[in-house]
Amino acid sequence: GFQITFPRGWELSFNNRVVGARSPETGVIVYLTVHPETGDPKAMGEAWLDGLPPGEVSVERGRAVTVGRLPAWRFELSSGSRMRRVTGTATFLTVGDRTFRLTTVAPSRAARGEHGRALTAARSFRTLSPENRALVHARRLRLVTAEPDETIAQLGERVGDSWVPTHRAIVNGLFSHHVFAGGERVKVALVEPFEVEAAPPSEDEAALVPTRP
Repeated sequence: GFQITFPRGWELSFNNRVVGARSPETGVIVYLTVHPETGDPKAMGEAWLDGLPPGEVSVERGRAVTVGRLPAWRFELSSGSRMRRVTGTATFLTVGDRTFRLTTVAPSRAARGEHGRALTAARSFRTLSPENRALVHARRLRLVTAEPDETIAQLGERVGDSWVPTHRAIVNGLFSHHVFAGGERVKVALVEPFEVEAAPPSEDEAALVPTRP
């Protein structure tokens, strides 16, 4: 997993492909997306630029940077005429088997003064800390066994079901005053720590881990 800190007061937006934020005052944007391929950040960025329509974006400069203690490559970009110039950056970095792109956009001359806040947000990207990972939970459907003479409400209290008794009864096709004989399998929704298989550390991440002499 990863974490990123957006400026306070900016409007957040996210879906299954992009997470980002926009300044309500100036329209400056910063967003994060994942590329389907992985590889050298510079090469990935150049391939992305080659896929854009010719003349749509000009590359002002490309340089190596560090994001979240990991090596990355940043392109400084511009588009439009001198009077209506749009500026921004696209930063590429690889974490495990994924390549991330952090994009910032300043849509006007007036917005460029706030562009630094978008870059600060981009620099805040890093792998998820153990403390923040512990805060992520998921609600999962589970089957539990009812005890003799247990009510719908009592079962929920015993196992820590997150559903209210009425909803628990509906999901299981029962009346809310149902009393179990014992041994019935009952659907409940339990809140549990969210766990995913961690991607193997990259060579750069592994180099940051101290080893015993």
